[in-house]
Amino acid sequence: MAQLRRTITNLDQAFEVIVAEVRDYFDGKELEHLSDDQKRKAVILMKDLGVLNLREAVQKVAREIDRSRVWVYNTIKADDFMLDLSRSNREEQTQ
Repeated sequence: MAQLRRTITNLDQAFEVIVAEVRDYFDGKELEHLSDDQKRKAVILMKDLGVLNLREAVQKVAREIDRSRVWVYNTIKADDFMLDLSRSNREEQTQ
């Protein structure tokens, strides 16, 4: 799971801090200039850092990576689906 290295002192700056952390992961590249695979990874990283707990997060993420809200929702849904599959595989192996 991803962890923040910066400190958030108020909720108003939380989104900017999360974006800055993800930008650092991609060597300072602006998120809108990433490849589609990198944008998917960026969305998952932001999700893991807690961006979805913020108001209007999906709209802000979509704007930041220059994709639609639907694209962001589908990326999150696909990631959640893959997590569900990995859980069921582990449960099957332990039985």
